[in-house]
Amino acid sequence: EMGVWHSRAGDYLGSKASFAEAVRLKPARADAWSNLGVVNHHMGRFQEALAAYLTSIKMQPMYVASYFNMGKVKQELGDAVGAVEAFEEAVRIRPTYFEAYASWGGAMTPFRRWRRASEILRESLKLQPQSAEALY
Repeated sequence: EMGVWHSRAGDYLGSKASFAEAVRLKPARADAWSNLGVVNHHMGRFQEALAAYLTSIKMQPMYVASYFNMGKVKQELGDAVGAVEAFEEAVRIRPTYFEAYASWGGAMTPFRRWRRASEILRESLKLQPQSAEALY
């Protein structure tokens, strides 16, 4: 809980310390590893974020948030292939994950596969028909 509260207050160092202690005490907690990844991402520590997400997935292979967040980091790093793969896996695990569909469709831009991107974004619109994000 402390890690979440620190993060909400914008205290990423405090949040990181709390989540680091949580994974030290219970190293099999996928959610704690994933949250540690989120904090590292917010701090611009992209490689540490990716390592935390991968550990989270190792602990719980179906932990969808780690795939989604890993996709966001890979997108920021310019790894379009990695981002698409991560978002696609998030959708495979949770077919109703609107944000993953929308991000996956957007991540297709560098490949210029407009038809496929359009199909993916149409799927997201089935989940949230009034979404400005998907319509944009």
